[in-house]
Amino acid sequence: MGILALTRLRIVTPQQLSHNRRYAYLILAIVAMLLPGTDPVTMLVELAPLLALFEFSLILARLVGTPAERAASPPEPQPPATPAS
Repeated sequence: MGILALTRLRIVTPQQLSHNRRYAYLILAIVAMLLPGTDPVTMLVELAPLLALFEFSLILARLVGTPAERAASPPEPQPPATPAS
């Protein structure tokens, strides 16, 4: 959810995150290495959910977008109001 917050605050864009995905994977691998467990299998088991959460956050950031993108999109047409009787 941190990625979503950074996107909403316009600090980064989903395109920047996609372009720098390999650096994010490297950082997540280092985080998995620092978690308890010293063997490579445990590191990979800990890395898998971190990568899944990163990708899910990236997809969510693309779907939600930034406030500027929402303001730039045309408003949805409202149906005409019926007079009250």
